[in-house]
Amino acid sequence: MRADNSHHIVEASYRRRQNTIARARAGLQRLRDAGEPVSVARLATEARVSRSWIYTQPDLLDEIQQAQSTAGNGASVHGAEGASAASLLRRLELAHQRIKQLTDDNRRLRDQLARAHGQRRAERQTSPTRGRSTTGTIGPCN
Repeated sequence: MRADNSHHIVEASYRRRQNTIARARAGLQRLRDAGEPVSVARLATEARVSRSWIYTQPDLLDEIQQAQSTAGNGASVHGAEGASAASLLRRLELAHQRIKQLTDDNRRLRDQLARAHGQRRAERQTSPTRGRSTTGTIGPCN
């Protein structure tokens, strides 16, 4: 059985997320410092992140709204024109893809957990117990 190295993927994902958040906050600060109007679209361009990602970050949206109210530039958090129908459809497609991916991941993890429980149960049944020895080996799980 292969070693579970998924923690490396989780750590890389966490670092990537923290890096993205830091870029967005730094971009927001640059816009504020320059006296530029703050909007989701401007921040996305400045920080090299997608607008759709910004909309999934409530803390960042609050900071944008706060910067807008402080500057008095009157722009809304959702932009002057709002999202186009094509943009909304694309975001919906991406959300459906993500849901499918998460559903598949959950199914895979449930299967792994069931196999691990089965292996553990089999090991307990064949392991020596308090002075009594039993013999037997467990083959690989498929």
